[in-house]
Amino acid sequence: MRSSLCGKAHGMRSLISWAVALGALLSSWGAALAKGPTTEQSAALKKVIVFYRQVGDEAAAKQLEVEIAKGTILFGKTSENVNAECDTGSKLITVNAGSVEALGASDMRGWQATASLAETLYHEMIHQKQGRWAWTCSYWQEAVGKGNPCEQQAWGAAMQRLGDWIRATERELDSQKNAHPRVQAETARRLQLLYGELVVVRNDYKAVGKKIGELRLSDASGRTVDVDAFLAAYESASKKAANTIALSKQVAVSFNGSYKGTVSGPITGTIGFRVDGFTVTGRFNASAEATSAGFDPKGTPFDIAGARGSGPMTVKSSVSADISGTIDVDGNLKATIKGTLTEAGGRTPSTRAFTGELSGSISKSLTAKGKWSGNGKPGSWSAAK
Repeated sequence: MRSSLCGKAHGMRSLISWAVALGALLSSWGAALAKGPTTEQSAALKKVIVFYRQVGDEAAAKQLEVEIAKGTILFGKTSENVNAECDTGSKLITVNAGSVEALGASDMRGWQATASLAETLYHEMIHQKQGRWAWTCSYWQEAVGKGNPCEQQAWGAAMQRLGDWIRATERELDSQKNAHPRVQAETARRLQLLYGELVVVRNDYKAVGKKIGELRLSDASGRTVDVDAFLAAYESASKKAANTIALSKQVAVSFNGSYKGTVSGPITGTIGFRVDGFTVTGRFNASAEATSAGFDPKGTPFDIAGARGSGPMTVKSSVSADISGTIDVDGNLKATIKGTLTEAGGRTPSTRAFTGELSGSISKSLTAKGKWSGNGKPGSWSAAK
């Protein structure tokens, strides 16, 4: 097993049972406890597939797509709370349901968690290809201190693949010499995270290395090396990433940070958002209040219309919504606004969906302004870091 950047461990179930009957029983228990993916969990798996393709690993992406289609990727509780485990009898991979929460982050933390789960699943997909007989033999070899060939294969293949992903991302960075410094910095941050993942995997292997046996890997030049030499071969990539990020800070304006401001228009209120790389997330809260002869619950949001015989009343419209979008290298921002609109004061409070768009830009002085629209109504906004 190994700990991951998600904060938990992953690996095969410790020492698959030597008895086939007991192994079958464990398989049935695991299948009963695990469930097919929810919408959120399916989204997490799709992120892993996107990650594989981003680092040029089409084979891993297709393999995971096949396993998802076959229904062999489940979610539930895992033994010893590991991130994921594979049962060699049923060929089912169970992902710890709690380990995917971090993938929902829209900034680099989400990408980091995705990279960690991608390495975890690659490890477990190696185990899927191993037979129960091979695991029975591996169990007895480990029991008598001769190592565990099945775990050696999975650890070695996953670590080797992680090295390939680092090299692919380094090549991507090298190809961006004429790109905007912020674009280079974004790739460099991904490169740093992958190197950090390799450090974690190496350290976790060290914790179990005496049990499963020594790993021999191939470095970028094709030499056969141990895990420490394999890690050392990627130190230059990590240093290149650090240098790129440092240079980017010197020559480019960083829009990263939190911004707060006001909303104006038919409703007024506050806006707050955070920029992390090219990602924008935040909140949009505003309201309007008016007194009229009546309230038409079928009217357009924010409109106060007369309703025969209803009499005068004060109507308050309030919006509470999330902001999610992107920002480019020049500070141009574009996002969606999704939440709820509540109109109170009529005979029956009315609540409905609120959807809209937010656009604008952030200047070099780190002040921002733009326009918003939602449910047929336009307005403006401004904010500052």
